[in-house]
Amino acid sequence: MPAPRRELKTKGEVIDALGGYSVVAKTYGVAYQAPHNWVNYMPHIPSRLYHAMMMRLLAKGCTAPPSLWGMWPDHKRAGMN
Repeated sequence: MPAPRRELKTKGEVIDALGGYSVVAKTYGVAYQAPHNWVNYMPHIPSRLYHAMMMRLLAKGCTAPPSLWGMWPDHKRAGMN
């Protein structure tokens, strides 16, 4: 049985798990200030980074809800609980 994944609940936890602000900026080709802005001023991390970030998080034994990237599970969009 695989080990349970650590569930990250905040944008800050995602950035930390991926190596911190400077590592995330360099890895994803964004300005140094961008990850800081996502965490402190933006409603979510840009959705275009979801797949790449999630692949790295899964490789590190972590997971995070799509809502941190401004996306919602299909059942929420369909109005189902």
